[in-house]
Amino acid sequence: MYKVDLPPDPKEFAKIEARRNREEQRKSRIFDSKQRTIGLDTDALKAQIEEKKQRDADEKEWNAASDAEMLRQAKIMELLHLRQAQDRRAIEKADLDFRATQQLSQTRREFDLNDPDGLKKSLPARVGDGDERLGPSSLQLFHGEDLASADRKRQQAEQQKQWLQEQRAHERAVKEYEEYEKKCQDLQELQQTVHLRDLSAAEESRRQQLVLEAAEFNKSLAEVRAQQAQQAKVDELEANAREMLNLYHGDLLSENPNVATPALGGTVKVLSDRYKGMSEAERVQYRQAQLQQIEETQQRKKESVQENALYDQQNLLVGKTQLLLERQTQRQRQEILRQQMQENAALAAEQKARRELENKARNEIGSQFHEQFNKGSR
Repeated sequence: MYKVDLPPDPKEFAKIEARRNREEQRKSRIFDSKQRTIGLDTDALKAQIEEKKQRDADEKEWNAASDAEMLRQAKIMELLHLRQAQDRRAIEKADLDFRATQQLSQTRREFDLNDPDGLKKSLPARVGDGDERLGPSSLQLFHGEDLASADRKRQQAEQQKQWLQEQRAHERAVKEYEEYEKKCQDLQELQQTVHLRDLSAAEESRRQQLVLEAAEFNKSLAEVRAQQAQQAKVDELEANAREMLNLYHGDLLSENPNVATPALGGTVKVLSDRYKGMSEAERVQYRQAQLQQIEETQQRKKESVQENALYDQQNLLVGKTQLLLERQTQRQRQEILRQQMQENAALAAEQKARRELENKARNEIGSQFHEQFNKGSR
């Protein structure tokens, strides 16, 4: 694996920011006299706690899956490097075996010039009357005669044919080795591309699953709220109907003004169900009570709007944080892939230059080699 300098962990930074936000919210709850004296919505708090536990469990599961995937990828890369090293060692061993068995010093074309047993293998000064090594003074060989020219040309043709076959075999071996290396590189790049594509697909699937879960949760919450509102409306209609029925059958609509007068020894001033009307002072007092109730209702609505806005802002902040984390992870993955591609290109260029240098050193023949022939009778 390649060492890459990474920025601070975004997950750790997000956790620190979340702790700070929770601390600020806790301070606002503690120092709020109204909330401290009246109390909190325990059902909403329990729902928030359950939601946080579910998010923590999902995050833990996602981290475990990511760690397992990274370990699997590292293991695959290690196996690929090991296999490539084994193949390289096998090719080098085959080259050494070929040189030891096929490229012997006795099979070289210039071996006769450096043969240590050349004098032992040479012929004596005179083999017979037909010895072509004899000069004109021996009266055995005259100028213009070349009795062994046909045999010599045949041997030269066979030797050239053998050299050409050896050269072609060597070129075929080099070409096969280059094709094998290219196939190994293509296979490695293909495996890396497939793995990155699978990882991106898994991340996209996980993100879509989280979005679907959030949508389902919001939908269920909206349905519950709609059911509660519908039930409250039905209860209100039933209460109004009962009240209208009681008023119709009661003494409230009668013309007897003494109906609202309580009996002697009663603890109330008037009977509300038989009351016929209010005085001017009672109307003013009633109007003031209504205004106070309206003001309290508006204050409660304002607090509810502020709480909803704070909840939406928190959700928006969490979504932005997740989006930034995904973009940063994508950039890091692209940077790692780019570095790998650059290193592979540099290695390929180096191998190509080394092969060209080796081929040039092996196949290059200087002018001195050709000048050493046709200088004598031999």
